[in-house]
Amino acid sequence: MSKYIEQEAKRILVKNGQSLSKINLDNKVSEILDSKLAEIVSLSESTDNNVINTSVKALKDIGDINATIAKIEEVSDFIEKKFELLNKKTRTSLYEKIKLAKILNKYTSEEILLSKNLPLIKTNFSVDSTTFFDENKIIGLLEDSSAELTTIDTSGISISSIEVNSGTRSVNGLLLEQGSSGWIVPEKDKIFKNTGNFKIKCYSESSSKNLITVNIDIGKVTEVSSFRPKFKQPEIIEILTSIDNIEFKNETGKIVSKNSQFIFNKNTRYIKVIIHKELYSYKENSRYVYESLLENILISNLTSNKETVFESKEIGINLNLSKISIDTLDNNNDEVNIDYFIKINNKEYEQIRPSRSSKNIDVKTYIDTQMNIENKLIKLEGFEKEEGEDSYINETEIPQGFMISNNIEVFNDSYEWLYLENKYSCYIFNYEDKEIDTGSKKILVNGKEFSGIVKLKKGLNKIGVYKEDFIKLFNRKLIKKYEINGNTILITLRDNSLETVVDSMYPYNIKLLIEENCDFVFKEKLKEDKDFWLIQTEENNNLKVKIKEKRRLFGFPAKT
Repeated sequence: MSKYIEQEAKRILVKNGQSLSKINLDNKVSEILDSKLAEIVSLSESTDNNVINTSVKALKDIGDINATIAKIEEVSDFIEKKFELLNKKTRTSLYEKIKLAKILNKYTSEEILLSKNLPLIKTNFSVDSTTFFDENKIIGLLEDSSAELTTIDTSGISISSIEVNSGTRSVNGLLLEQGSSGWIVPEKDKIFKNTGNFKIKCYSESSSKNLITVNIDIGKVTEVSSFRPKFKQPEIIEILTSIDNIEFKNETGKIVSKNSQFIFNKNTRYIKVIIHKELYSYKENSRYVYESLLENILISNLTSNKETVFESKEIGINLNLSKISIDTLDNNNDEVNIDYFIKINNKEYEQIRPSRSSKNIDVKTYIDTQMNIENKLIKLEGFEKEEGEDSYINETEIPQGFMISNNIEVFNDSYEWLYLENKYSCYIFNYEDKEIDTGSKKILVNGKEFSGIVKLKKGLNKIGVYKEDFIKLFNRKLIKKYEINGNTILITLRDNSLETVVDSMYPYNIKLLIEENCDFVFKEKLKEDKDFWLIQTEENNNLKVKIKEKRRLFGFPAKT
């Protein structure tokens, strides 16, 4: 022990630039032995003495150093024997999480190698896309004819006025349409209904920067989802809305646009389009002319009612990745719902949540690309009591490859439900997506409430049913079989006698709907190192399950 203290004293002296004289060395040893115990949270260079003394006292409490070393060696041997099991846990948890974190970390040195940018240009669209595309943006409007997009009532709509600054005053401008005989004044609502050649023309005494304000009156307060002024050339614009023509809200700020679709999703009546003109268009006599050319102005309420799809063309990555995540810039909020899906090679589309999105938290933020064992359950039966122990070990060996390649979950008590806090719950496992009709009754799927036609996604889900909507018509353990005929259930008991049960909740018996439509139903999920233990076999490094008490059934759902 004294040798250890002397070595540490020398280290401190060297670090602080002091000579290794005997006096200095003896003084430093004394300081270490006289120092107080160190607190971990206060470690610094000035507390080296305290740290050394703390270590010394701890070692003294342990006892003989040789015994400590022996214990360490024993632990090392134990870890080595369990290496394969630890490797499994590492690969399926920590290692994969670290890899995922690297993908999601924008500051990783390998970002360029691990990232693929998708430019929003028309050539990247699939032919199956139905969204509207505009200036590197995907708009949730159908890319159909103008007439189909213009869905609001245009009978009372008009451009009430066009204004431009002329020195110190405001003067009126004109809306014109090109006809066979030249430019004429069109019908008041024509620019909102048809595509054509329209021109906003204003005269000014000033040749400086100017503002053209186009005032639109819809005629009544109307739900407006989107607004699109389609110019012939890019213009710098602002768009404002109002219900009373007094207080206006700026919807866009100052923005460059040619054919942009602006999403409002609000009730409004008055719309101002302010066009910022840097220069006049030309001079006519003594006045300066400011012009803007348009094809139409489309006002739509389709965005909140129509489902649209954007599908990219195949994206070549050519990297051997284990997981894929996406990062997006969108307006996925309470009023707009955007679902994302990824298709890897020739597999089916799989839903994914963008890495920075807090919406749809039950959807995972990455997709596995590595080949995994197909969805399956391993049924574990034949638990034998461990000799000399108050525990049971399953005879069925679980292949190590299965354990490493899949996320392992363990369940017990098939077709039983757990009651807690006024709700019954269970875990379901499906090989494919399923649907059930709950009517007006509410059901919890992974903590989120649903009713009506409820989709149960393939894989593992947790189900919750409120106490008042839950009824147990029979005990599966005590019967041979049952047949459902509408609201009547014919039950065959173990002695072959028959009984009839009437389902008072038909056709919305939630418990029965779940059990009849799902592939597997389990009461609860068990916790490793609490409810069960994985024991490694000596021959082939496979694993068995060890439990404290016998259970009727265990299931291991594989990774989707």
